[in-house]
Order: sequence, then C-alpha cells, then structure tokens
Amino acid sequence: REMLRRMRDDPALKAIPVVVMSAGRISEEERRSSARFLAKPFELDLLLDTISELLGGPNGPVPGSNEGSPG
Repeated sequence: REMLRRMRDDPALKAIPVVVMSAGRISEEERRSSARFLAKPFELDLLLDTISELLGGPNGPVPGSNEGSPG
C-alpha cells in the first residue's frame, strides 16, 4: 500500500501501470490508484493477459502513455 502511494506521488513513476494482487480486500483508494486489481487465486493466463494489455498488447498503448505520440 505504501509503495503504491509513493509511486502515485512521484511524477517520474506516476504513469507506470500497477496491478494489485490480493487475497483480501483492498480500499477504494487502492483500487482507483491501480491500473487493475486481481483477486487471488487467479489463473496465470489472466495475469499475463492483463500485463500484455497494460503494456500495449492487442488493445493498444496504455492510456496516458506517450506511445504512438508524434515526437
């Protein structure tokens, strides 16, 4: 939780998508601050698909990223 808060407060790390994985409950703030939430247990394929999507897989670049921008 502390790491996620620090990442969101740091301009250099703010745009990095974070996948939160937990067997317990997470706060609404943590859910809003993360790119995705996966409840344990989950299938490995779901995690890999989530990572692929966030890194610009079949659905394109991560929203807010500079990928695909002219420059």
